[in-house]
Amino acid sequence: MKTAVKIFIDVLIFMFFAFFLLFLLYYQTGSLEMVPTEEDQENAKMISILGMIFFGSLCSIGIIFRATMQKWFHKGEKAMKKCTAGMFTKIVVFLVFGVFFLPMAGLFLYLSIFDSSLSSAEQLMFTAGAILFGGLVAFAAYRVFYLGIGWVEYDAETVIFHCSRREQHRFRWEDVPGPKVQAGPWQGGYMFVVLTGGQQRKVGVSRFSTGFKDFERTLESAGVLKRIGVTTEEDFKRAAEQVFSQFERYREEKAGSVRPKPEGDCVPCPDCDGKGIIAKRVLRLDIGKICKTCGGSGYVPR
Repeated sequence: MKTAVKIFIDVLIFMFFAFFLLFLLYYQTGSLEMVPTEEDQENAKMISILGMIFFGSLCSIGIIFRATMQKWFHKGEKAMKKCTAGMFTKIVVFLVFGVFFLPMAGLFLYLSIFDSSLSSAEQLMFTAGAILFGGLVAFAAYRVFYLGIGWVEYDAETVIFHCSRREQHRFRWEDVPGPKVQAGPWQGGYMFVVLTGGQQRKVGVSRFSTGFKDFERTLESAGVLKRIGVTTEEDFKRAAEQVFSQFERYREEKAGSVRPKPEGDCVPCPDCDGKGIIAKRVLRLDIGKICKTCGGSGYVPR
């Protein structure tokens, strides 16, 4: 019931937004009369402005009601954290489909139906364009409003992978990864593959996802990152401190040491003092380049 109501509200919001864009297109093109007068153009602009105000208001009311309804449905339930598609991803998808594909579908459909000056080939081309862009918009609406984009809900003990609005899979953190769910790094984030009924259901989260940092900390505290072989920030710091301490012990034991003297009549290089590199002290480390005089050997012929 909850899902059906959400889908119905989402479809209404999409329809209101589509009508808003159509009235915006009507405002740009003007009257549909073959030879419009100035009065016809003014009437067309007035109708388009009123239509944009009306459907824009309905779209805004629908979005507000949708957000409020979401809180009503989840009231009293145990709160779980979410990792969902980020605002950047939503803006890009909206710009691609809402600002480009949908207006192009409306424009091509309008030209193929109402423009009588087109030849048969041009009319066929615009009809094919309307079908193409309309199909892309319909698929996007079906994927976003009906199926939903995959997201993750979790707490300290449990994780729920939402492959769609109708399909979800619950696991305990100690079972990830395991026989029924695999995990691994993916595009700066993590990909989870749920194995069900001989099929694979993929749910990915990236660093652009909303709530990604807290989700990554939960993965680390649950031991998932260690089990999938991802080096955590603490492990990296520990390894860096170990290497640095080894380097410090070496410098204390062999302070000012030079390389072993090769065979033949040679002396330590005067430019690098027999070290083979010309170094500068940066952050308590010797950072430099190979000495060109001795070629890195530390010695030159006498």
